[in-house]
Amino acid sequence: MTIPTDHIEFGPFRLDILNARLWRGNQHIALRPWCQDTRLRPRAFAVLRYLIERTHQLVTKEELLLHIWPETHVSHTVLRVCILEIRRALGDRADTPTYIETVGRRGYRFLQCPRMVAENLQVLERIRQSNAMVGRQREINILHMALSQALHGTRQLVFVSGEAGVGKTAMIDALMTQITTYPEVWAGRGTCIEYSGPGEAYLPVLEALGQLGERPKGHLFIDLLRQAAPAWLTHLPALLPVAECPPTPNQVTGGIQARMLRELTIALERFTAQTPLVLVLEDLHWSDPSTVDLLTFLAKRQEPAKLLVIGTYRPAESTMHQHPLINALRELHGQRRCTEIAVPPLDINHIRMYAENTLGGPVAPTVVHLLAQRTEGNPLFVTHLLPDLVRQGLITRIDGTWLLQDAGQALQTALPDGLRPLLTKQLERLSRIEQRLLEVASVVGDTFAVAAVTAATQLEMEDVEVICESLARQCQLIAEAGLARWPDGTISGTYRFPHALQRQAIYERISPGRRVMLHRQIGARLEAGFQGHEAEITSELTYHFLQGETPLEALRY
Repeated sequence: MTIPTDHIEFGPFRLDILNARLWRGNQHIALRPWCQDTRLRPRAFAVLRYLIERTHQLVTKEELLLHIWPETHVSHTVLRVCILEIRRALGDRADTPTYIETVGRRGYRFLQCPRMVAENLQVLERIRQSNAMVGRQREINILHMALSQALHGTRQLVFVSGEAGVGKTAMIDALMTQITTYPEVWAGRGTCIEYSGPGEAYLPVLEALGQLGERPKGHLFIDLLRQAAPAWLTHLPALLPVAECPPTPNQVTGGIQARMLRELTIALERFTAQTPLVLVLEDLHWSDPSTVDLLTFLAKRQEPAKLLVIGTYRPAESTMHQHPLINALRELHGQRRCTEIAVPPLDINHIRMYAENTLGGPVAPTVVHLLAQRTEGNPLFVTHLLPDLVRQGLITRIDGTWLLQDAGQALQTALPDGLRPLLTKQLERLSRIEQRLLEVASVVGDTFAVAAVTAATQLEMEDVEVICESLARQCQLIAEAGLARWPDGTISGTYRFPHALQRQAIYERISPGRRVMLHRQIGARLEAGFQGHEAEITSELTYHFLQGETPLEALRY
């Protein structure tokens, strides 16, 4: 076996990521000198690694507790013991630190500049720069077919749908890159923005048209708008000379909207009679009603046009907000005026292909299954989790194959920082009572019974059922999972978190003290519901009582 090169060096020390050992030259440095085992304890190793990777940054105690013990409530004393053991191993002093500085009562700072082995740096850089896309050939073929039909004069309206992070934008990026090889094809792209109130009418369309006017020979398109769609130019002052700039346009009212629909339709049909045009409008679940009306109007026209319009949207958010896009899609589908591409999660073979393409070598099945289990095949989650596992040394290359080193730690590792805002944003759109309910559900587990959740809320079980049913119907973070029948006669609905990382993000929002209380309440309710049948759920009872810091209760199971 080749000597693993995955390590980080600082001062005279080398942190062996593969074996969780600290070296000084060829000498093992025991973290616990009274113990024959020279390996770092997993948590102490993780603390040292976490600090090293954030050299010169203040790392708070709360951040360390959250990332090193993500699903366990521990006191600051446990962290202080880890720091003490690390300092002993390094020969460091708290009063005159060389490696780890205590920053008041706030946290710690690593003072040295580490040297990570070149191989790991190269792998992480390759992951960062990778734009590998797998498992999307069917969807890309449909887009190319639509483009081909548009080039031959049959207008096309294509909707690309899927959850956040599933790869809609990546597919559009790939298509737009390929379109640049067709010099005769013009392309514009606009994105809808989430507003708390009514958004600007036609915002993504105006952005796309502005790009057309700014490209080489864009004056030809501007001249066409002058002739056929002057109302649109009043909303595109950047395309006009200063002398021609109109006064600030009025709000788009009903009469103006109808005029703008007619004008742009005529202008686009004149333009695409000879010149192929691709318009991409992203995040239509946040679009204004006028943009939806324009798409419907364009789709229903019979005149030939070398026009391809692609819109992306998230079905769950469209449904939750009862967006007019839903009714428009239903109507256009019924009339066969559009094509929809529903982008699915990656299957396990595609996850393996992505990991091998990105890491540059074969990947063990255990690594692939871990990625699938924690990400549910969401490409964005995979692309964030994979480098995080490499960075933490939880997957390493040995004899050319990437292997999983610590399955338990890899399953419990904290969320990658880049994913946290995305995963919590959807939760924050919900009402406070819905948020609190989902927080309790995250404590129960990936799959939860309404009866267990009710035990830790001040709501009646029927009310919790109604809220969960509504959230599941709108595809908001949970999905139906059947019916629970407990030995005490309790019958309640069962739901699940489709994404384990989503559940983890919600769980990590809960304060440590509240987590303890919730685990105790849920454990007590499960114990009562399965009285006389506790053997059926011993692992769940043990887990909740341990997390609830009632070890004597846990020992009974």
